[in-house]
Amino acid sequence: MKRDINKYYLYRFLVYRFEKLSCKNPSLKEIKPENREKIVLEATRTSQKIILVLGILYVFLNSAMFIYLRLNDFQNPFLTWFTDYIDYLGVLINGEWGGSWRQKKASFLMIALVALPIVLIEGGPFFLLVLLIGNWVLKRKIRFVREHKGVESHG
Repeated sequence: MKRDINKYYLYRFLVYRFEKLSCKNPSLKEIKPENREKIVLEATRTSQKIILVLGILYVFLNSAMFIYLRLNDFQNPFLTWFTDYIDYLGVLINGEWGGSWRQKKASFLMIALVALPIVLIEGGPFFLLVLLIGNWVLKRKIRFVREHKGVESHG
């Protein structure tokens, strides 16, 4: 089964960034639409490879930092709140979800809402890292194409 890369949020973000860069730099508007598509696809694939490696590293480093802070005597209020919140979320997930289908859906919705701050705290920095890497790779691909394909820079 082949995945459609055009549906990924990273691809859509890079298309958006390419359009924004084209507005700022008129020489990018001279690039043919086929070449634009090729540049964005290559940037998306390269970004995905970099993000895969950095994502694994991010999970390990984040886990190591969390374990270190838990084992150390260093207890600040944020870490205490964070660990208590995760413990409370674990009780909700492992607890009784209800007998009927409606109660189970309501329990799932409540768990999703309660888990939102944890998801934002844990995943927010990685999401920003993904966008920054995508933007960096796109600019590198554009610079490479302009230098090697003879597209002149007006600015």
